[in-house]
Amino acid sequence: MGLRLGKKVGLLGMGALSVLGGLALPTADAAGADTAVHSLALGGTVRIKDDEVIARRDTYCNRDISGRDYAQLPTDSSAQVADTNNGCGGEVRVEVHVSGTLFNDAGWCVSGHVDLYEGTSESNHDLDGSVPISGCVGPGGSLPFSGRVRNTNEGGDWADYNFSVIAG
Repeated sequence: MGLRLGKKVGLLGMGALSVLGGLALPTADAAGADTAVHSLALGGTVRIKDDEVIARRDTYCNRDISGRDYAQLPTDSSAQVADTNNGCGGEVRVEVHVSGTLFNDAGWCVSGHVDLYEGTSESNHDLDGSVPISGCVGPGGSLPFSGRVRNTNEGGDWADYNFSVIAG
């Protein structure tokens, strides 16, 4: 019964359910609901320095930052975007994590962080620096972020990031 009822809800919509089963479920005003799929994307670059004891052995790497997730109102109002594959010199990795909330006007408010890990490999879990990010962006707009995340534990390593969160 539950599966057949679920199929009826999916095929006929919530408004028809109250007629079919006599259930008193709220119905949405289809004319006022934004049911389009909206995207939240990252686009930009990061320049990473893997600091070594002997300065001439320092490694510098340029990496692209990208990622995309989707949300659709009224049932899914959040998106999570991460780019975690930005290694340099065999010891440093930079990750960008963004969480977004979609609003009725198709704008997004986001928060997240840019993290720098340094250790014996690019896949280590030794978080040595983090910079928080947050803001809101209107429909079809972009919200830029730029700055430097530093290794605050051992020093020397850093990453300059320059990316945008794009509302689509």
